[in-house]
Amino acid sequence: MKAKLGSGARFAAIANKAASEYEGKGASSVKAKEIGAAIAAKAGRAKYGNKKFSHMSAMARKK
Repeated sequence: MKAKLGSGARFAAIANKAASEYEGKGASSVKAKEIGAAIAAKAGRAKYGNKKFSHMSAMARKK
């Protein structure tokens, strides 16, 4: 079962998975987390559009 849309859990899952892959390739943990977050953000904006993705991001920050 997927997490509720706008909770930030889906974003975190994608970001953590990408970060672990980049750490395996030799990137530092800080750099890998930045890359993972960037990948998740790009995918979210591509899927939902910039306006809706920004709205969901704001909802997740409030929680």
